[in-house]
Amino acid sequence: MILYEVFNFIDLDWKEKIHAQLENWKTAYSAILLVSHDLEFIKSFCNRVLVFDAGKIVIDSSNFDDELFKDINDVIKKTNDFE
Repeated sequence: MILYEVFNFIDLDWKEKIHAQLENWKTAYSAILLVSHDLEFIKSFCNRVLVFDAGKIVIDSSNFDDELFKDINDVIKKTNDFE
């Protein structure tokens, strides 16, 4: 299953409903590809993170510590600085 930015432009009620449905799907599917900028949700939901920069994987980790999220924010900042 591929989900792209499912949390964009929705209110809190819908976000909670989507979170609940994703938890149901997590047990039903062997893989869910979730594209999101919601790092807190990613941290709570995902068991692996891939971060792409210019089409290349720059982070591939299942270790959800503060250092990983610092690295992700560094990639985002670099990308925003480039634009």
